[in-house]
Amino acid sequence: LLNFAHEVDSEALIQSAASAYISTPGSKVLLASKRATVDSLNAEISRRIHGDAPQIAALATARKIPATKAERERMSFYPVGRTLAKRGEVRRVERVDGDKIVTNRNEIIERPWEKGWDACDVSELALWQGDQLLAVDTFELTIEGKPVKVRNGTELTVVGKADDGGVILQLSDGRRGTTNPRSAIPVQYGYARTVHKSQGQTVDSAIFCDDGATGAAIGYVGTSRQKTGLTIITSDKNSLADRLSTWAARAPMTPTKE
Repeated sequence: LLNFAHEVDSEALIQSAASAYISTPGSKVLLASKRATVDSLNAEISRRIHGDAPQIAALATARKIPATKAERERMSFYPVGRTLAKRGEVRRVERVDGDKIVTNRNEIIERPWEKGWDACDVSELALWQGDQLLAVDTFELTIEGKPVKVRNGTELTVVGKADDGGVILQLSDGRRGTTNPRSAIPVQYGYARTVHKSQGQTVDSAIFCDDGATGAAIGYVGTSRQKTGLTIITSDKNSLADRLSTWAARAPMTPTKE
């Protein structure tokens, strides 16, 4: 794998990986281990693609707060002021009463983890026409007046802004839907993604950004998404080699009759 690796200064890791992605033709994917690295890569690529062009919209996005199952099933995980999201619908915790939450809409949600509500961080994502987005959870779009489920992992393209303030998104099959301007949907830019989000994906070329958290399992999944081209960007080839080799040394393949 190191035959495909390019070593750069750690300060230039994000910029180098973004450059490799932009200059690679055909179908491609840019991968990293950490969500924070993916966010930085997406922001850098979006900045380079759009330059000084004016954005067409800002989309409210909701992202799950990382937590274990045990943490999610404690009411202390839902303090006053925390945002809850469910398929794009958002609520704010106004009061906690035992195992019940009273929301800013005066609704009562009992044991939110059993009702499909997730604790989320809500932020705004600047959008330009043609931007590529990736669904990071399930939500709904309005297509021809009807709510249609968009599944986790779906790729979408920004088409424009609707008259009601929502954003028009196009699915890979050509259908176009509109977001609810009062919702916060679980999407991110779709240029870079975590290795976890790439499982099962096959493209012409893969660019893998080693952010220091690459172990053998993540490394082998992330560097096997391509048909023909692989580029690894790392700030330390020797460290990457050690991390990729540890698993092989500990668990060698078992010979078979073949």
